[in-house]
Amino acid sequence: MKIANRLLELRSATGKSQQQVVDEITAMLGGRRPFNRTMLSHWEQDNHQPGQKNLVVLCRYYQVTPGEILQLQEDGAPVPA
Repeated sequence: MKIANRLLELRSATGKSQQQVVDEITAMLGGRRPFNRTMLSHWEQDNHQPGQKNLVVLCRYYQVTPGEILQLQEDGAPVPA
């Protein structure tokens, strides 16, 4: 599964819009906005991938590990899409 699909799946499970996710992450970080709705949209559409810092923020927000977003196998190799 691609990172884009996993990010969309995680957000869809919350029932929240992209803007709601960005706003909640901003509040979680005390008003610091690490990214905007357009960036989140690009990540979910597989136009770009989040950098390491943003990946950590997304993991914290969705309460998952990086491996759960990256869909890593136990040996560390990505699961084929």
